[in-house]
Amino acid sequence: MLFKYLMATVALAAVVISSPTEPTTVAKPADSLSQCGNAITQVKEPVVVSCKEGKVEKVKSHLITVQKPIQVLSFTFSSSSSIVIQKEVVTKYSQEFIKVLIKFQSVLTVIYSHPKISAGCTEVFAKLDSHFDSICTVFKEKHGVEIYKMIHEESSINVTVWEKTGFKFQSKGGYSTISH
Repeated sequence: MLFKYLMATVALAAVVISSPTEPTTVAKPADSLSQCGNAITQVKEPVVVSCKEGKVEKVKSHLITVQKPIQVLSFTFSSSSSIVIQKEVVTKYSQEFIKVLIKFQSVLTVIYSHPKISAGCTEVFAKLDSHFDSICTVFKEKHGVEIYKMIHEESSINVTVWEKTGFKFQSKGGYSTISH
C-alpha cells in the first residue's frame, strides 16, 4: 500500500513538472478601463429597451457583457498591484475608475427604476460588486489611494442607487451617504 502511495506521488509530481506553463497576459490598466467604458456605453440603450419591455434575461445578458471587461479590469489591477506604479499614474487610474462607476451608474439607474428587473439581476450585481470591491481594495491597500473617499466626494455618484440595488463595495471606508 505504501508502495502504491509513493508511486502515485511520483507520477503526480512528474505530470506537474512536465506540464508546460502558459504565460498569463495581463492587460494594461488604461486599456482595461477603456474597454469597461466602451462596454457600458454599448449596452446602455439595449438595457433601456429591455427594461421597458420587461425582459429580465436580456438585461442580465447585457450586464454580463459589462461584467467581462470589469472582471478583466479587476484581474489587471490585482496582477499589477505587485508592480510599483507611480503615484500620478495610480491617481489617474483611480479617476478613470470613478468615471467607469459613473458610466455604470447610468445603466444601474435605469435598472433600479424597474424593481422586477432589478430583483432579477441580483446575482449579476453581486458578481459586479465583488469585482468593484477587488479594484477598490487594490487602490486603497496596495497604492494608498483614498478611493472610498473619492467615491463619496464625487457628486455624480448616487450611493443610494448603488445600495438599493445591493452593491456594498462603496460602503467601505466609513464615509457617510447623507450628502447623496
